[in-house]
Amino acid sequence: MTAVLIRALKPAKADDSDLGNEAAKSQVCRVVLGELSLLGLLAGLVGFELGVDWLRTFGFLTFVLFGVGSAPWQLNPRLETYERLTLTVITGFGVMTVVAQIMMSADVWRPYLAFGIIVAITLPLHLVGLLRALNELGVQQARTANSAEPISWDDQPATPGAQASTDLTPMPSMAAARATVLDGLFATLPATLGAVLCLVAALTHQHLAPGFYGYLPHIGPLWYLGLALVLVGIALGGRSEHSRAIPVVLVVLVLTLTPAIVYDGPRAQTAARHIAFIEQIQSVHELTSSVPIYNAFAGFFAAMAFVCDVLGVTDLVRVAAFWPPIVGVFRVLVLRYLVGQFLPRADQCWIAVALAVLADSIGADYFSPQAVGFIIGMAAFGVALSTSTNLLKVPVLLLAGATLAISHQLSPYVVSGVLVVLVVFRQIRPWWTPLLVLGPSLLWAATHFWTVRQFVSFGDLGQLSNFRPPKTVGSPGLERVPVVLESSLSLAIGGLIVGILALVTFFRNRKQLRAWGIAASASVGLVLVAVNPYGQEGIFRAILFALPWLAILASAVFVRGLPTRAQPRSSRVWRSRAGVFLTSVCLAATFLVSSSGLDGLNVIRPSDYAALQKYRQQGGPNSPDTYFMLMLTSRDMPTTPDFRDDNHIVWGRDDVDAPVRQEKNFNAERQMRLLTDRFVTYTTESSPDEVEETHLYAMWSPVGARYAQAYALQSLEQSEALRDAFLKAPYWSVELASDGSYLFTFRRDQYTADRT
Repeated sequence: MTAVLIRALKPAKADDSDLGNEAAKSQVCRVVLGELSLLGLLAGLVGFELGVDWLRTFGFLTFVLFGVGSAPWQLNPRLETYERLTLTVITGFGVMTVVAQIMMSADVWRPYLAFGIIVAITLPLHLVGLLRALNELGVQQARTANSAEPISWDDQPATPGAQASTDLTPMPSMAAARATVLDGLFATLPATLGAVLCLVAALTHQHLAPGFYGYLPHIGPLWYLGLALVLVGIALGGRSEHSRAIPVVLVVLVLTLTPAIVYDGPRAQTAARHIAFIEQIQSVHELTSSVPIYNAFAGFFAAMAFVCDVLGVTDLVRVAAFWPPIVGVFRVLVLRYLVGQFLPRADQCWIAVALAVLADSIGADYFSPQAVGFIIGMAAFGVALSTSTNLLKVPVLLLAGATLAISHQLSPYVVSGVLVVLVVFRQIRPWWTPLLVLGPSLLWAATHFWTVRQFVSFGDLGQLSNFRPPKTVGSPGLERVPVVLESSLSLAIGGLIVGILALVTFFRNRKQLRAWGIAASASVGLVLVAVNPYGQEGIFRAILFALPWLAILASAVFVRGLPTRAQPRSSRVWRSRAGVFLTSVCLAATFLVSSSGLDGLNVIRPSDYAALQKYRQQGGPNSPDTYFMLMLTSRDMPTTPDFRDDNHIVWGRDDVDAPVRQEKNFNAERQMRLLTDRFVTYTTESSPDEVEETHLYAMWSPVGARYAQAYALQSLEQSEALRDAFLKAPYWSVELASDGSYLFTFRRDQYTADRT
């Protein structure tokens, strides 16, 4: 180790530091990653030693996000900035996921030991890489200083006896630098100011209980003004990298941080289920849910359990709430690298990234393996398309394939399908590149064949019904709340805008093989949906993976009118910028309505989560009794019907043959008695013989009642009347009541007395 450090301290040779423009710029990124990783590790260790939890969490989180993934690439000075960051993302997620899965599969859950080994491997790489990067950066700066030409006078021929002019004229390099700075300020100042205004508005509207349209009616004009300024920054960005990058990153943070700040829970009910899986792995070091597919593809949950153990995180709800901003930044980085493989100019690249993120209101960035799978997939595309040698591609794509294989059952096949298409259209070489992702997935699926076979059905092949989104049949006499249709239409309109722009570019370049390859890549998801609908949600995955490719084509509509750097600015520039601004405004509007319209149904209410936790704490994991809970309202709450966790079982209304529906002659007390009688009968019949006693609970949630109202299943009045009937029933008592949520416990003695 000492010899390696001494060698790293040796001065770099001139030819060693001749890395080219982009790789030379990457040295700054290399230094920042090294310093950030080392400081994060140091802060984490100090916090762990002194018992300062927040310092431990923040420090180790920084090291996990940046240090683990960047370490292997710190010794390579020739990587460009976005290539280095993309490799960091793949390696970081991959290492933590694979290591966690190995520990769980081998039944050897030693998170601190595993993390210590990772630190022991990565720390020397960071030290050596940082020293070399600083050394090479110093040589480059010295070379630049020695070769710089002095400031010249006006380019006028000198004549004998003539007085020299006192007006200084900057050399072209200085003029270009000044123009770049001004160009950057022109775009970044309004975007930065707008982001600050949005942050202030969000912080002044915390603890918001969302209804229909979420925070949109409550956030105030200051937030909308801030968002408009950020969109102005996107439109005003010039050709310089930072003038384009900063506004796009800020708009992603504004759209993802705002819900995380104003709401008290994650923006997806399913996130609570994933939290339960992670807590189970932390507790018993395995995942044994009632849904076998989760057990077979538990890589993401194992990785999060591993990370949370090391970080000392106990509030996973807040982690889930702030997960979209974290993955949002990573998504922007890998998308920039991907589009850069097709688009030569920074301005066009960032327009493509902006279109991709603003059109994506699907909500797949929540705390889930799907969110990580999408990022890894986009990163894998970029690596496969790059001109890097196979020596780099093979291990990186294998790691990406392994990470996808153990984390999600669909994403690896979408990624592999796109890679096959790119091979067919001669955008990727060699031909066997897709096997690096497909191979691990097929191997993992083969070892879990009895679990994944449910997703293989020849009866679904080619069915038009595969392309329909999940459908909810309403009750006669009721109509859906308008926001349901508006949210769906907004999602479709956002994708349609990008699709139409992409079609324009494709028509202009229809004779180019590359244009056909990009267009075909966007359709791979639809082909897979034709094979299997993936629970009627495959269409959303298809759209998600199609948007980046459509955005690549769509970006050319705005950039082709921009002049080169050497040309003066003209009205063509402003027409293009106006087009970017108007398109961004339209996409932002569709994004807000689509993503926030149903927040009243999607956001986890702390009271619902508290009721669920109260129920799960009954008896403990070693109790000989069984605990049943009946969801009185519809829709998945922070749990789901048929959920099983040790000796706790959750049922929906369908499980007792009393689905949620509007009744013409509704009698709340009669329905309460019907539900109770069937719940008692069915649970008695379902309880195993070895169970000593069964305990019954019921939960009523205002979110579930609002869901039934929104989708025309049952009126809000009937849902609330049923709640009141349970409150008055002599054999149901309130175990927990908070912010409109109720957890009832069943009193069997009173029920028996009432029946006699």
